[in-house]
Amino acid sequence: MRSFYFKGKGIIRNLKEIFVSFPFWLITFLGNFFIIIVSSIFYFLEGPPAIQFGGTMYIHSFADAVWWGFVTVTSVGYGDIVPHTLLGRILGIFLMIFGAGLFASYTGLFAKAFLEYEIGPMEEEIKELEKEIHVVTDFVKEQGVPGGAPSIFEARKFSSQGQFRAATK
Repeated sequence: MRSFYFKGKGIIRNLKEIFVSFPFWLITFLGNFFIIIVSSIFYFLEGPPAIQFGGTMYIHSFADAVWWGFVTVTSVGYGDIVPHTLLGRILGIFLMIFGAGLFASYTGLFAKAFLEYEIGPMEEEIKELEKEIHVVTDFVKEQGVPGGAPSIFEARKFSSQGQFRAATK
């Protein structure tokens, strides 16, 4: 069994592949674009433009709105900027749900990097075992063994005795 120490190089290679992959950059670009769009809407609902329509100003600049957008998406919620209008609060709820989905997408990408490193060698072993099972099954059919083909456990036992190793290579 491989130790965790030796897994590092393969995992780092897989993570590097994730950082340059199209899905990673697509999620990043679309996520940031969406945050900027929602922050713009929030700015017009809660910022200086709201004063023109008789509202009260709670944020002072577009940067404050973008700050609120990123804080809301990441579920940090400092509380320094909060929506005061009904539409602003609905927008905040929508952005929170979007943030959960966004980070779930990133989690899936990173989980894939770790799993590919673990599953790759297992797939080769499974292919070898399938070859062995087919050889044993064919042998049993040729010999006309009563009761039919052996179970996987019996096939593995025959194979471990070395009788069928040469035929699988």
